[in-house]
Amino acid sequence: MALPDPEASRAVLIGTANYAADSGYESFAEVAGSVRDFAAFLRSGTGLPEEHVEVVLDPPDSASVAAAVTAAARAARGLLLVYYVGHGTVVDNQLHLTHSGSRADDADVTALAYAVLRARIKRDARGPVVVILDCCHSGKAFGREVLARDAEVLREATDIDGAFVLTATDEKSRFAVARGGGGRTAFTAMLLDVLRTGLPTDDRYLTMPLLYRELRDRLSAANLPKPKALERGTAGQVALAENPGWTGRALPAGLPRDITTAYLSQVRDLAPAEGLIDRGPELAELAEFCAGDEPYVRWQAGPWAGKTALMSWFALHPPPAVHVVSFFVTSRLAGQDDHHAFTDAVLEQLSALLPDQAAALDATVNRDAYRLHLLELAAARAAASGERIVLLVDGLDEDRGKPSIASLLPKRPGPGLRVIVAGRPNPALPLDVSPSHPLQHCRRRELSPAATAFDIRRAARLELWSLLERSEADQEILGLVTAAHGLTGGELEDLTGQPPFRIEAILSGVTGRTFRVGSSRFESEQINLLAHETLQREAENALGRTLLDGFRRRIHDWAGRYRALGWPDSTPSYLLTRYFSMLRRSGDLARMTELALDTARHDRLLDRTGGDGTARTEISTVAGLWLDQRDPDLVAVCELAMRGRRLTQRGANIPVRLPAAVALLGDLPRAQSLADGIVRSGRRLRAQIDLAAVQFSASDTVRNRALVDSVRHATTRALTDDDRCRLALALVAAGDADGAAELAHEITAPRERVRVLAQLIPAWRRAGRHAAVDAAITEINRHVLLVKGPGRRDEVLGHAVAAFAEIGDFEEAFAMGRMLEDAGAQAVALCRIARSMSAQGEPEPAAMCVGSALSIVERTVGLTERASLLARVASDLVAGGFRNELRERLDVVVAGMAGYVRRARVEILGQVVEALVTLGEVDRVLALVGGLGIDGLDMSTSVLPALVAAGRIVEGRRLAAEIERTSYRATDPYESGFALYTVMRALVTAADLSRARRPHRG
Repeated sequence: MALPDPEASRAVLIGTANYAADSGYESFAEVAGSVRDFAAFLRSGTGLPEEHVEVVLDPPDSASVAAAVTAAARAARGLLLVYYVGHGTVVDNQLHLTHSGSRADDADVTALAYAVLRARIKRDARGPVVVILDCCHSGKAFGREVLARDAEVLREATDIDGAFVLTATDEKSRFAVARGGGGRTAFTAMLLDVLRTGLPTDDRYLTMPLLYRELRDRLSAANLPKPKALERGTAGQVALAENPGWTGRALPAGLPRDITTAYLSQVRDLAPAEGLIDRGPELAELAEFCAGDEPYVRWQAGPWAGKTALMSWFALHPPPAVHVVSFFVTSRLAGQDDHHAFTDAVLEQLSALLPDQAAALDATVNRDAYRLHLLELAAARAAASGERIVLLVDGLDEDRGKPSIASLLPKRPGPGLRVIVAGRPNPALPLDVSPSHPLQHCRRRELSPAATAFDIRRAARLELWSLLERSEADQEILGLVTAAHGLTGGELEDLTGQPPFRIEAILSGVTGRTFRVGSSRFESEQINLLAHETLQREAENALGRTLLDGFRRRIHDWAGRYRALGWPDSTPSYLLTRYFSMLRRSGDLARMTELALDTARHDRLLDRTGGDGTARTEISTVAGLWLDQRDPDLVAVCELAMRGRRLTQRGANIPVRLPAAVALLGDLPRAQSLADGIVRSGRRLRAQIDLAAVQFSASDTVRNRALVDSVRHATTRALTDDDRCRLALALVAAGDADGAAELAHEITAPRERVRVLAQLIPAWRRAGRHAAVDAAITEINRHVLLVKGPGRRDEVLGHAVAAFAEIGDFEEAFAMGRMLEDAGAQAVALCRIARSMSAQGEPEPAAMCVGSALSIVERTVGLTERASLLARVASDLVAGGFRNELRERLDVVVAGMAGYVRRARVEILGQVVEALVTLGEVDRVLALVGGLGIDGLDMSTSVLPALVAAGRIVEGRRLAAEIERTSYRATDPYESGFALYTVMRALVTAADLSRARRPHRG
């Protein structure tokens, strides 16, 4: 189950409180209160942005209601929540919803048939749907035949795929109670009470089925109408909120006081080295704000007022019981002036404040959503311990990205969060900041310039002019740093040919007011840049356009030299990660396009940064700039799309198991980049589950749960039972049986649930938890009796066999094995029994079971099917001590592959490799898969954990790098051909035949 993604979800709350006096319907103020309070809960309890919760109070006609629901359904990429409260009426035994223009005597034409809304939702919704109807006759939403047993009739009655429909009355009740507690209707008042207070259970989330069961019990006990619910698909797994009464909740007491992060080191570089002078009143005012009730404050000042000095000092020296999470926007250092850098910096600091959540960050794809989640979590923990989180953002006027950082700041800070923003009075807030955002209305505080700031400005300007009047070498260093917006000593050496000692002498020849050092996550060496944005502009003005263009040409020539070499491994980081920003600032669209189209540079970026994110951002930026032109180069846009398709396509071939294997080899950041690069969402989620699994530990159960939560946050859809099963099995294997059992509570499908229980039984037996074992066996028996369908029944029976064999009840295990219909499933069951018999000191019966199983294998028709069956029984045969028997059968299969075509050989070999890896015969596997190219990627990947287990780490890393390179080189000819055709067509349409005839590389 999962909480809804706030950015992808939409809610539309419709309430009709007022009717015309002669309409035949009574007006109720409680309807307005219900809508208002439910909207407030959704915004605070689920984190839905204000603009994603639409309130439609007293709609004038049916069209208004239908339009609101249609718009929300079309906008929602995740959860769609539709809530209606008001008078419901029945026309021809069908539920109709009223609006302010409805009349009781003309309900058939003045009220909206619920069937219309149902059809709109079914047509437009793309994710799970929750419909809540708080009105009389709402049980009619399920149709005439809701009492029938026929499942098809129920399906047609609900008629919305992936929906959970909750009504205030059942099919027998006609009337809902309009007046309840707190100025709300009785049903909505009870619903909100459950959502806000929670239930004292081990359920972490309040799912719709859980809410329905609790409402049914509470409303019945209060002699109120019974609610009704029906569920389609996986909508019942969607949770509206965390359960405040969750008995497993164990939040740390308070937050760590002293944290160390790389970003805080950057903040220290901004703070005045000699200390903050004459700002005592301002620091006291900031401390008072942190303890007060105002959620936002906006400090403003002109250049050289000492604003950044004040804010950086406050960030490093917060008052007691205050934790500052800061970001300083600066355009002087590339990559520190947009929302990507903001999110990275905030996540780094929050993960240090929330160490139990740090592991989740490694497996998170939607970093913007996770930033909001961690900020809310940190604020909640701070509030619980009498502390506060303060989010401090300085330099909003220097933000260059889209969306703006200002638009991403919290819209509804809770009691544990306060927000301080600082910047210059101009420019105004970006256009994407909504009119209702707190930034638009918060108190503004004008900061008067500090006397010391004026002295520093004067001294820095004197130093700047002193540099300009010194030698040509001094001017050269200043000019290149100014043009590039920051260079390392090594980059300056490469550009100028000056020795390092001379460069260092020039940079240190001033008192430190002209230059300062910065850092970048892609650069180990410190970056030299001008100490203030105003100083940067003064240097640009002093150098003038001619000199500055000359320095820029030198940087362009420098880039051209490395481009001509094919962007070798020695390429300076500036040219890969910061040069594009310089081009964007100067508006050099032609060179930006060259970089964005350079596939060799994309490959080097991948190697340097660990992913394609930078290249993708450059491509989308350039394409957007072209489309903004009055006369756009559509051919260039097509070529950019072709390069983007190439990046997407090469991520399609990354083996699902490669990220986890790379993590085992000791490179977790690279592993995460690989997982994020997998294009198809289903394969990407599998990779993220495997990546979390290899990080599980028996000694750190808190981290295990954080990793599981990270997987939940990494996907826009709810986890399936198969996803939970994979995670639970990995927890069992890691020794965290309690964590696995907690996940098992969320699994409802019999096959997956029995599989997890079968694996938990051995762990519970070792721990002496006999009651848990007995309960698991009882449940397994129940599932065996109830499960339908031959294939599914065989799977459940197979896991049941393993469970009974584990507890030594071989008689029952054999009895269940005889119920299996598929011969292959019988062979697997016999091998599982043999494994348990060997472990319990019964080798002879075990050998007989293996003999019978292998006889089934040998009678299996088709080499592919035989190889598949051997792969399925390999782990049980090896664990039971029957390695030689397995090896002999595999030898026969390998010898028989000679007469098969390549495609069939690859399919067979894939199964053989799985079995050989289980045997530990790594070298034989490497010999078999050598030369297969892309066809052997998955097989080669399966060897990597075995290499780690054998201690052959260096060899494993070399093989992993080769697998990655091969997966990136492989492309789909159809995709490449289609992309090329698109570009050729655009060229011909544009009458650019010379470019159309020139070969293109994708």
